[in-house]
Amino acid sequence: MSRRIVVGGALVAVTLALTGCASAEVDPVLWRQMAHHRDLLGETFRSVLFVPSDEFETQYAELIPGRWWDGRADPADLGLESGGLVYFDFVGGDAPSFGMVIHSGPRDAEADPFVDADTPYSGPDAVYTCAGVAFESSTEGRLSAYGVDERPCPDEIRTMLDGAAEYRPLADFAG
Repeated sequence: MSRRIVVGGALVAVTLALTGCASAEVDPVLWRQMAHHRDLLGETFRSVLFVPSDEFETQYAELIPGRWWDGRADPADLGLESGGLVYFDFVGGDAPSFGMVIHSGPRDAEADPFVDADTPYSGPDAVYTCAGVAFESSTEGRLSAYGVDERPCPDEIRTMLDGAAEYRPLADFAG
């Protein structure tokens, strides 16, 4: 019973953190572009629950598909300018964790059915945030729950994105 509560609470937290009601300060078009990643994150994180912790530690890059940054490669090669997710700083063990950068991609009002693409806009062309993901393991040694919280962006990624995108704290995407 408590496992279901923890897992359910974590899923609600990710949903609220990445999709809930848009902050008045975040452009609705960019908000929805960021919210798109919520579905990807939710599916991905739910798919690894109950995987043995030791298996997750050795296969995390295959189990959490996406771009993993090792801290040495040039951040410009990650392709974040077009939007998406990049994971970094994996720590294994019974409570594996890692960081992630979430980028909206360029603002695309023409693809957004909820706005008039001809309406003047003077905000940022893109937004991004950073977060941490931490898993818990059950007494059986399987991943049993996860949580998402604010985490600083790596300086190298932030330097690359600043100017082209505006940083927003994770809390700005809570509803």
